[in-house]
Amino acid sequence: MNTDSLINQLEDIPNRIARTVVGWTEDELRAQPRAGEWSAADVLAHLRSADDILTPRIYMMLVRDNPTLLAYEERDWTAVLRYAEADFNTSLQTYTLRRAELVNALRHLEPEQWARKGIHEHNGELTVLTLVSDMIDHEEEHCRQIEALRPQPVVVPRSYARVLLIDGQEESRERYKAMLVGSGYDVIEAEDNAAALDILLADPNFLIVLADFDVVGQHDLNFLDSLRVIYPRLPVVVLGADQDLEWEAMAQERGAEAFFYEPVNLPDVLETVLSLTEQISY
Repeated sequence: MNTDSLINQLEDIPNRIARTVVGWTEDELRAQPRAGEWSAADVLAHLRSADDILTPRIYMMLVRDNPTLLAYEERDWTAVLRYAEADFNTSLQTYTLRRAELVNALRHLEPEQWARKGIHEHNGELTVLTLVSDMIDHEEEHCRQIEALRPQPVVVPRSYARVLLIDGQEESRERYKAMLVGSGYDVIEAEDNAAALDILLADPNFLIVLADFDVVGQHDLNFLDSLRVIYPRLPVVVLGADQDLEWEAMAQERGAEAFFYEPVNLPDVLETVLSLTEQISY
């Protein structure tokens, strides 16, 4: 891998952490997945301590020939400097600024400087290139560790008892929707017949259609005719219907199962919906 690519990876580590924790609360930053395991704050504390130890080694190799690189216990370093208790965002900003200094130095190195060496007191000889590569491997592993701690969104159970509600008035839709959702139904809304047909063509999983008369009755029952072609057995309940026996007869021929006149009684509508969809309770 060329050195420009290595430098870019090294530079992005603090930014990668920042992108990961956007929106996290203090509790989420310090939450341990299991007792004794590291939180995101613990991981950052570890990275800061490791950086404190490793980055000066690079500078030492660049300014001295074959310097001795002393070994340190990273956990002791973390404990002495109390990085784990520090404010997360302040700590990350400090880490980011120090990383920018290192990146700036590395971008100006000549090829032969990447081969400069130091002698680790336990591990022996290593080069600037080896140390930078090892830093990246180590830090990327811990980035993945923080990413795995990302809080999972709460999944709201989705009911498979799905209702299509067609009504041109938002206030009216909200009234019916509150009733149906409170009884466990998943309600999808449409303001007119065209939108309703688009929804039905895209999703075959509806158990029933509730349609306001002012919408469904506007076009001589064309909507019901179209519906019968798509889903011959999908029941329709008409809300706020005119007391017109001829219209009702034609609507019944096209699958309208029930009619509610103004003023519509919500408990009666719910009882009918429960019966037609064979839902007992939720």
